[in-house]
Amino acid sequence: MAAGAVAKGAGRLPQLVASGQWLTTKDGEVVILRGVNLVSKTSKTPEELGFDERSAQLLQDRGFSVVRLGVLWCNVEPYLMPNGTNEYQTDYLASLKRTIELLSRHGIYTLVDFHQDAFSVPWGYGAPLWALACVTGTAGAANGGVIYQRVGFPNVYFGTTPTESANPTETDCDFAIDAFWNRQTVGGTGGPTLWEQYGDMVQFVAWFFHDRAGDILGYDPFNEPPPGSLWIQSYSAGPPPNPFANGCKTFDETLLQPFYQSVITRLREAHPEAIVWFEPNGLFGMGAPNSLVKPDFPNVGFNFHNYDSPTYQTPLTNSQGFQEAYDVPLLCSEYGATTNPDVVTTVAALNDQYMLSSIYWTYFNNARFVFAATGGQLPPDPRSQGIVRNMAGSLKDPLNVNFDILEALTRVYPRIIAGTPDSFSYDPGTQVFNLTYSTQMVAGGAPRSVTSIVVPACLYPSGYTPSVTNGTWVKTPEGLEVTASASPGGTTTDVSVTISPA
Repeated sequence: MAAGAVAKGAGRLPQLVASGQWLTTKDGEVVILRGVNLVSKTSKTPEELGFDERSAQLLQDRGFSVVRLGVLWCNVEPYLMPNGTNEYQTDYLASLKRTIELLSRHGIYTLVDFHQDAFSVPWGYGAPLWALACVTGTAGAANGGVIYQRVGFPNVYFGTTPTESANPTETDCDFAIDAFWNRQTVGGTGGPTLWEQYGDMVQFVAWFFHDRAGDILGYDPFNEPPPGSLWIQSYSAGPPPNPFANGCKTFDETLLQPFYQSVITRLREAHPEAIVWFEPNGLFGMGAPNSLVKPDFPNVGFNFHNYDSPTYQTPLTNSQGFQEAYDVPLLCSEYGATTNPDVVTTVAALNDQYMLSSIYWTYFNNARFVFAATGGQLPPDPRSQGIVRNMAGSLKDPLNVNFDILEALTRVYPRIIAGTPDSFSYDPGTQVFNLTYSTQMVAGGAPRSVTSIVVPACLYPSGYTPSVTNGTWVKTPEGLEVTASASPGGTTTDVSVTISPA
């Protein structure tokens, strides 16, 4: 078994760290993760909806090594207590923790994702209803004080543009988001701000999960932070394909940046060892540039989404620029949301090219809010975005499982690299995998010897043939382990690995 790997059933994974531009083990081996999102957008947890041993085994068999697990503020803290105390739903968190434990037994890390879409009902799901109290008197003003949804997600984020008429529902959603970023108070004058209430919740969740130690890859403090009414700053009236080419500099610098300084402090107090994977604003994944700087903390990573159809290039280019400027690892924690396997193959190849850890959207999707027509970019039925429509149903039924997407996601990749990767790729057409790396450790320290490559058995029913230059290999149940040959005098060795169908 490769260094840093954990046997199935051990229940604890080794803590990973941000080492410069790489995600590594504490011994300095580079780690690449592949996975799926698991976010229930209702009050029920994935466990309650049927995520069990069958699903965890399916993910392990397909070579997945990370799950981005959604935590919803409205499910953790649905009630605002009149005496100012916080009351958290520990039964909800205990169910999520059991899922973390289940994943760990299958060698799968958990990224804890504080998730929201369009802030709250009626536009989306995430914040508790009491968090909307701050916008009374402005929200719904154009509808006679009534808040409801006319425009589906994600268009509900966008209010008036220079070429569009105002939409009352869109404006209401922006009002609610603005109240959060502007630190409105709750419970009347002198009450805590929404930031403080949110920070308390985030800290409690991290404290509740911290005993899972290395099973927690890290925390994503806020999914797709929406700029609210400041989104208009990003709008570009120029030709497509990038309507957000101007970026949201004001939002990034004056609201999102200080928010991260605040919330990361709370996370660190509760779970100091875990990586914090902060996100740029939600328009970044559709091509908007970023004006954030690295928060003033060690052990952080830049976590972005990629929905920049049709090329999917701009978020990668912008992320790489941030990485080079601030020496942080990158994580693509959402891409896909499609029924088209060609999209998955395209973005997965780019993730290999940039040597990224990446997480597909999504294993299942039970959103109950309305989705807008997006010209075919998103399936109109939220359930169709998932690999599985019903987690409690059969995982062998092609009407329940999108096997085309699942097969497009099933790839050979290096999970642990004992050195510095130079490049890797997998061609699903020929089923040929290539990896080149040097034995120079990225974080210094003593050289390690074993590189572990995930080779899902379902890809090669007739077997596969490895070829290694400057190393030896041995097959394992998980795939292939490569040991670099010793170099005279301790000099760096360049290793290359090829895997082909037998």
